Amino acid sequence: MSSRNASSRSRESLAVRGGRARGRAARGIRALAVPWVMAVAVSGHSTAAAEGAGEAGLDPGLPRPAGVAGFEPRYAGGTAEFPRIEFEAGLVSINDRCPPCGRKLGLKMPPIHVNGRPVGFCCAPCPPQFRESPESQLEALDIHLPCAVDPSTEAVLRPDHRSIVNDEIFFFSSTALKAEFDAAPHRFGIVLTDPLSRERFRVTDASPRATLDGRTVYFASAETARRAEAPGEGQSGLSADLDR
Repeated sequence: MSSRNASSRSRESLAVRGGRARGRAARGIRALAVPWVMAVAVSGHSTAAAEGAGEAGLDPGLPRPAGVAGFEPRYAGGTAEFPRIEFEAGLVSINDRCPPCGRKLGLKMPPIHVNGRPVGFCCAPCPPQFRESPESQLEALDIHLPCAVDPSTEAVLRPDHRSIVNDEIFFFSSTALKAEFDAAPHRFGIVLTDPLSRERFRVTDASPRATLDGRTVYFASAETARRAEAPGEGQSGLSADLDR
């Protein structure tokens, strides 16, 4: 009898978890207005991840996001008090503390990529603050970046030298190079994050794209592009994100 009860409880638990997972997936399609709390399912959670979740104020039951499928973000380099985060194999955050508030970076917080390099954060309220004034916050941390188009020159951290593609920020050494980039970002071999699947991919002439609210958004696959353009499915969430 106890064995049958245990089996029944196990099936109920699996059903509950499955329902939660489906609900999270559906919310993720519409939640691009807060892409930094969207998550890609990763099996297992480390003690460090649980610590990061507490700082971020996120549901500890949410799966940890990963920059690349199968890679689990981890602390790498920096100091014990302010470690950097390796979000992808060999790709470590350019900062060792949260730009808006100076706190320790949280493993559960997806980064914002600036010129292809990840910037980590401590908690959910900080990425939108960073987006309001990335120039001053990067300068406060003494971060210097090569130009997104001409790496032999240093990027100028000013709003008129900044472009945004998908959910990512790019700085340039001149407004002329910015204009060249803005005309056709897909010709510069940049790596972006798919706004729905969160997959990292290199943009090419053949990359699926959609024009939403006057902006070109690139996708890793034709399937996510189709979902983004489908009325009532992904478009409302994408449009909300593009308004910020």
